[in-house]
Amino acid sequence: MINLIIIGAGKIAENFHLPSWKRISNVNIVGIIDEDVTKAKKLAKKFNIEHFDKSLKNILKKYSVDAVDICSSNKSHEKLILAALKNNLHVICEKPFVENYKKIRKIQKIANMKKLVCVPAQHQIFRMPSIILKKLISKKKIGVPYSIKITSLYKKSHAIKNFSYISDKRFGGPLLDLGSHFIFLTLWLLGNPKIKFLNCFNSNLIAKKFYNRTFKTEDYSCGQILFKNNIIVNFEFSYLFNMKKKSIEKIDFFTSKENISWPDLISSKLNNNRLCSYNKREIVKASDSMFNNFIKKIKTREKNKELDLIYSTIKIINLLQQSDKLKKGIFFENI
Repeated sequence: MINLIIIGAGKIAENFHLPSWKRISNVNIVGIIDEDVTKAKKLAKKFNIEHFDKSLKNILKKYSVDAVDICSSNKSHEKLILAALKNNLHVICEKPFVENYKKIRKIQKIANMKKLVCVPAQHQIFRMPSIILKKLISKKKIGVPYSIKITSLYKKSHAIKNFSYISDKRFGGPLLDLGSHFIFLTLWLLGNPKIKFLNCFNSNLIAKKFYNRTFKTEDYSCGQILFKNNIIVNFEFSYLFNMKKKSIEKIDFFTSKENISWPDLISSKLNNNRLCSYNKREIVKASDSMFNNFIKKIKTREKNKELDLIYSTIKIINLLQQSDKLKKGIFFENI
């Protein structure tokens, strides 16, 4: 039996993580931790969890714990990951894992030295469309990719209701929030290729002028990433996009043989026939698979390969932020 602590009593824990954990066998949720004890108590009661507290230290004094699931705010992740590792706990942490890529190697070193599992919570790679597309790309069934378009746009994202997201630049706007999902997924699908060049443009024109004048983070981000193997990625992320649809989330792959889009896997070669179906249930299964994989890693003490991928992801995002600040592209040979 794995004794687990949930850190963070927000919507991510309530709507995604806790329902998944409740479906997984051989896991006992010992308690919920949040600086707001009232929130922790309310969530603990909803999911029939006995203990709650505002401090990890307090719970560790009283109960035996094996692992933590970190669902708290972005800026708290690094401190909580290090505290968990210090106390010999396995860690799974919500995206974007940490805000600065330079911190990841330190975390990786400690986790490997202590033989602890430490992974980012990236459910997209456990989705069936992702697994199928990964096989198609790695076996060159769809040809060689040369151009990729990542699109994650919201007419009005739930993130803009969170005051911390819009008032604290450390939350990074859609580039860090959405990019940490879809840049990570793209790198995973392509086998984490080396980067040659990138550039980025961020804006908060819509949010600041028409929605909320206290909006300090960006509401829109776009740019390019060029890999050394000459695959080019164009991306577009937005919290507030002037469109009819509520949201658009897809990745279009253009290859030497055809073009195919994720997650519906509609291929130009297949005349719009889907290779697999996807729906809310499929996404739920992906979350369950992600947590089951975490438990499996704890039992086998598998090496933390995902940290190499999240290192590349956050490094790219940090350099894209730098590109926007400098108002120029960045060549990797200059880094």
